[in-house]
Amino acid sequence: MSQIVNIQPLNPESKPKDGELNFSYSNSTKDSLIKNLHEHFLFKNVDQDFLESLVNEMHIRLFNKNDNIIVKGEVGRALFFILKGEVSVITDDGENILNVMGEQSFFGEIGVLFSVPRTATCFASKKSIILTLTKENLKKLLENYPSVAQEIALIAEERFSSFVKSKDAEIVYEFGEELSLGISRDQIKNVKICRY
Repeated sequence: MSQIVNIQPLNPESKPKDGELNFSYSNSTKDSLIKNLHEHFLFKNVDQDFLESLVNEMHIRLFNKNDNIIVKGEVGRALFFILKGEVSVITDDGENILNVMGEQSFFGEIGVLFSVPRTATCFASKKSIILTLTKENLKKLLENYPSVAQEIALIAEERFSSFVKSKDAEIVYEFGEELSLGISRDQIKNVKICRY
């Protein structure tokens, strides 16, 4: 079971809620988070103000080894950034690992941006510190940063297209052409996503 740590400065007098750790940080910790995000390929070209706003909207979640982070089929409510640790993507039956993501990787954007159920199950391969950003907070934040919104949407579109193509190939292999998903890149662009 993961634990949620609010990045916002906490009042030392207040008690943490169930499942939360009392986490206070110095300015150097916040600066370190901003620096780490700035090194992420998605945020290399954004200004400091955006990154500060982003950090203020995020929460830190601590996952133990083998904890599920997202489960295929669930509604996507958050986007995840791996701060420390490792996350594995597994097959539907849980037997095989499809991908392993390390620090500075992000995932969960397809479910959040396209308002579709999660396309895969991801779990912590080892103890991990994950930054989470809810769909609502992302939408609110990106209203003020349309160029970043476009970049995230483009990456999500590419990943979703790749997912659809892999599912198409899987279905064609198993059942024949007539059961193919048949979704083109142009149709994917028309799928309702979190537009800003």
